[in-house]
Amino acid sequence: MAERTGNLLGRLMFSDDQLQRTQKGLKDAGVAIPNFGNVGNELAPEINGEPKEEPETEDERRDRLLLENEPAISALQCAARRYLVRRNQSTRRTRLRLTERHMAKLQARCACTGS
Repeated sequence: MAERTGNLLGRLMFSDDQLQRTQKGLKDAGVAIPNFGNVGNELAPEINGEPKEEPETEDERRDRLLLENEPAISALQCAARRYLVRRNQSTRRTRLRLTERHMAKLQARCACTGS
């Protein structure tokens, strides 16, 4: 960071003639003199150590929200997995009960043909 310059008002002296000649030369060359009247207001937060907070990007917002809600997201995922496992187990139990009816007949046929 550059060294702080401070207020230079009254430290540099220019005659009115010098200022008018410089102004005329710049005007003839088509160069506009910048207006530094508002610079102090714009730089005040930085000078006082209060940096401007940049707006949050969409990616930063998404990441922040995901981190803030991570426990709730994990709990929801866990509940969804439990539901899927229970549904799968229920489906298997139903299929097993349906096949038990036919299993006795199949075993009887195999026992009869085996002798």
